[in-house]
Amino acid sequence: MNEATIKFRIKEFTWYTPVDFGNGLIARGNYLVNTDSDSMHFGSGKWKYIIERNLPDIQGKRVMDIGCNNGISCIQMARMGAREVIGIDSEETWAKWKEQALFVKEALEWRCHTNYPITYINSNMAHIPELALGHFDVVTALCCIYYLEDIEIASLLAYFKEHVDTIIIQCNTNRKDQTAEVHRRALPVYIEKALKNVGYKYISTDKPFLYERPVVVGSNFPIKKNGCQGKTDKIRNWIRKKF
Repeated sequence: MNEATIKFRIKEFTWYTPVDFGNGLIARGNYLVNTDSDSMHFGSGKWKYIIERNLPDIQGKRVMDIGCNNGISCIQMARMGAREVIGIDSEETWAKWKEQALFVKEALEWRCHTNYPITYINSNMAHIPELALGHFDVVTALCCIYYLEDIEIASLLAYFKEHVDTIIIQCNTNRKDQTAEVHRRALPVYIEKALKNVGYKYISTDKPFLYERPVVVGSNFPIKKNGCQGKTDKIRNWIRKKF
């Protein structure tokens, strides 16, 4: 791996989320033109804005990211000290995703002079129980699980209740992004109820004001988050309460 190879291979793929490879080499997201690599809606920017603060301590833990796409969230979890990271996505929804994720992993390992304990698996989300991957401390499902049907979501979450201590699900309140049925399943109230129905005892929701991708956390244990709200979100919440 070298600078020239990274620059060349970036052009091979379509990028849903931007990735900063360092030294000025950035894969810009093709989903929204001119998306910044630190956008709060995608990739590392989204991770820093809302995902990281809702995570429990994952140092030495076994974690999974569903709908991992190019794997940038898996990289973030590995950097936070996860013992093992499993990334799952499907060629049915994003062609060459695994090849792309492996490229991102290899390039950032080269850049950072390290190795990340990440494994990628090509699978439909609904079929995860069939993979028999064992117990996980944390699972993240960012803007993806609501594309399943109601019965598939219920079945998957019931499986997770028995095999996952904490699950973090990112929702989507933007009606324009999906059909009416998908929108119904993408709302926090739906996910909260689904987690409660399968038996998760502790449930919390992080809904930053004017942010369309809130996060719902379900856990078998009292929720201890990794971070806290930033100053901007405290102001937003104050406005919400006042008006």
